[in-house]
Amino acid sequence: MLIRGHVRDELGEPIPGVTVMLKGTSAGTVTNVQGLYVFNVPKSDDITLVFSFVGMKTQEVKYTGQDTIDVTMTTDVKNVDEVVVTGYQTVKKRSMAGSTSHVKAEDLVLTGTQTLEQALQGKIPGMMVINKSGLTGTRQRVRICGTSTLLGSAEPVWCGWWMA
Repeated sequence: MLIRGHVRDELGEPIPGVTVMLKGTSAGTVTNVQGLYVFNVPKSDDITLVFSFVGMKTQEVKYTGQDTIDVTMTTDVKNVDEVVVTGYQTVKKRSMAGSTSHVKAEDLVLTGTQTLEQALQGKIPGMMVINKSGLTGTRQRVRICGTSTLLGSAEPVWCGWWMA
């Protein structure tokens, strides 16, 4: 038995890539660029199609004998906590015990003659850019999390090193 239809969003625009599954099985299909699907299902009295797409609410539609099943999917809005990605793990911002620094791309001035390290210099607290050599093409050594004291020491309790 062939069932077909269109899947659209709340504005009536077709949604490509929507998964259309026969409930309780692994049989399914996907909508094309025009939001159209064609699905061959076995003859049965109890047929339910499940429509799912990332960012949309999953819908179940019971088959009642029609050849065409058109579906309008609604967005599924959920609040997401701000997340901080470290070099080792992903942590929710509210669970962070340390400090973080944020630099927006529009705050960086990249002229084409400077490196990323030079563009970040002065934008991130505790970041030191150290030139290893005056030769052209030599990258800088970047030290993060150091502290300055009256004696001039920049030795931190813990430090991250970045060799570019």
